[in-house]
Amino acid sequence: MGFEDRTCWLVRAGARARYATDFVDRRQVSMAWDWPDVGDLAVTEDADIFLTLEAAGYRKPADDVRDIRIFTTRMAIGDVVVVPDTAADDLLFGEVAGEYEHSPAAGDHEHARAMRWFGRLRVSEAPDLLVAHTTNARQVIRRLPEQLHWQRLAGEVDDFLGRDVTDVPRIRSTRAAAGTRSTGTRTRRPATPPKPQPVLVPDRLCPACGLLRNPSMFLDDDDYCRDCA
Repeated sequence: MGFEDRTCWLVRAGARARYATDFVDRRQVSMAWDWPDVGDLAVTEDADIFLTLEAAGYRKPADDVRDIRIFTTRMAIGDVVVVPDTAADDLLFGEVAGEYEHSPAAGDHEHARAMRWFGRLRVSEAPDLLVAHTTNARQVIRRLPEQLHWQRLAGEVDDFLGRDVTDVPRIRSTRAAAGTRSTGTRTRRPATPPKPQPVLVPDRLCPACGLLRNPSMFLDDDDYCRDCA
């Protein structure tokens, strides 16, 4: 399927992509998981949202209002959403399938849009330039640069390149599971052999000069050093 005329958006799924699985299971994409009660974003004025967020201690409420309007207004049905699923080391691709919906009973997913999730792609299989667009930004939602490249990649993921959205790889930890200890026998390293110590030959006393001289100063079994011989 082609997405040549569609806008590609990056949407984050919370810290360590903790909501990525929910996005797939619910067939939605959502935002504002930790916002205070701002009500239905489709009818609440920007100024009221700003004041609510400011009163709740948000440092940059204007940025949040901007993100809200991207999500509720600028994003259109048919657009592409790319979600970095960092826990799985994947990029999750989907197509917006519905308008903004406000569901207070949905908890963390109170503000959502319906999605057709169509594929996963390993981060290592995506071009480095595009991957950089998903790691450098701090915004929850943003229009991705290099739109043409993202549109082409999304089409390839939808057609043949991507895995099923439910095909989430198991990331093995390099350590034993938290709170447990390995009971296997630890292989001991062989002891390092001591370094050979040089053999010390004591100096010899020359009876002629009365000095202790290095053995190399004596010829064969001569009792006198070379200076005295």
